[in-house]
Amino acid sequence: MSLNCPHTKCSEILALLQWAASLPKLGRYELDRLSVDDDVIAALAKLKAYRGLSLSRTVVTPEQLKVLCQAKTISGLIVTDWDFAAPDVLACLPLAAHMKTVVLMDPAYTEKQKSEIKDAEQVAVRNIVWSEAERARIAGCAKNLQLIPRRYYFDTKSGRFYQFDD
Repeated sequence: MSLNCPHTKCSEILALLQWAASLPKLGRYELDRLSVDDDVIAALAKLKAYRGLSLSRTVVTPEQLKVLCQAKTISGLIVTDWDFAAPDVLACLPLAAHMKTVVLMDPAYTEKQKSEIKDAEQVAVRNIVWSEAERARIAGCAKNLQLIPRRYYFDTKSGRFYQFDD
């Protein structure tokens, strides 16, 4: 099930998740460009066993990420296009040891991406760079951890995501 609607209310997402929980063969949930609260995160964590949860351009807090990593019903978790500092990731990943796969976005920007952001008007972004020691500790926390490059950046002033040019 894929939900991609930035103006969806949390109550509507909860209603949809309750309906989806009754479907016997639904194995993957994808939430893209949504605003979620703690109730939505709790509902996702309580769903019956499913193969994967993908959150792309969906803002989650480190505390919400911890809840998802602890959910024994999720076998794969993908969280991309949102910034987490290394301490936040290090606090969460040991909780996801039961998962087959965890995919996170590498928070550092490439030089090309930095120049593209600089050319954008009125953009404020956080550039998080993990040290080699932090990367090594993070890599050792999960069975199959994948770090993928950024595809979007989040403008903290406008609260919107923007895609990088390829």
